[in-house]
Amino acid sequence: GAEIEDFEVTFIEVPPWSDERWDSFVEIVGSRTVAPAVGQGAVADEVRVVRSSFYPILQGSSEQHEREPTQSRWAFELAVGTVQRVQLLVRADGFEPALVAFELAAGELRREVCVLQRLAVEISGVVCDERGRELAGLTLELRARSNVERERTTSDTDGRFSFPRTRKADAYALLVLDGDVLRASIEEGSLSLGMRVVVPTPARLSGQLLEPRGGLVGRARVQLSGSSENGTRTWFEPALLVEEGAFAFDPAPVGALELNVWREREPGTWLHLLSSPLTLAAGEARELDVVVPALP
Repeated sequence: GAEIEDFEVTFIEVPPWSDERWDSFVEIVGSRTVAPAVGQGAVADEVRVVRSSFYPILQGSSEQHEREPTQSRWAFELAVGTVQRVQLLVRADGFEPALVAFELAAGELRREVCVLQRLAVEISGVVCDERGRELAGLTLELRARSNVERERTTSDTDGRFSFPRTRKADAYALLVLDGDVLRASIEEGSLSLGMRVVVPTPARLSGQLLEPRGGLVGRARVQLSGSSENGTRTWFEPALLVEEGAFAFDPAPVGALELNVWREREPGTWLHLLSSPLTLAAGEARELDVVVPALP
């Protein structure tokens, strides 16, 4: 079957006695010659096997030993002089964590299968235009505070989409893209299950960057962002390099925005000098001249 990415298994060996110091336990095991116990297993849901990377952690040790990623299976060898209790804590994006507990004896081969249950989807919906017609093939990118990689999906033939991995409490913005062009942005207060995302007719924003004492700014960077009133700023591509004062975003996103301007202090070093709030309506074409503060 197909495979699930971004998955971690933690292996914990638990000594059978609770009042022994861990360094004594390690010394005792190291002094014996025993047949290793072998653990093997797989992690799956009802449809497919999970590709896993897992890290064996010896309880009581401050050192974490990393193993090479496996291709849908986990395995380990453990030198045990007596029966040892073992726990496997299994985590995967979009699934409930699971704990597998069993015992291993010297020379034993143990096989286990851990079945994960999917988390309930918390963010889903349909994408449509201003006339209510569903839009297929648009890219939706969900941004979350804890995700290094942003979760992406594509609207299906009925305009529907869902995000199985990201939790609603962690998400702060949903971007709707047509290729590399931003078509809509939804802030965290509007993210929900069964939401309806209306993609408006794009706006257009153009203008000039002016010096405080008149004349055009010679060199600057300009980029639009979402409003930062909620403490989180969402940056919209593209970022423009302006050489002779004139800039244009066509198309431009719709809604509450900020126009951000940087000036070059020295080659390769940019200083953010301006965040000017503005609101663009669907289909609006606006000319905007902006006075940019001088470099300090």
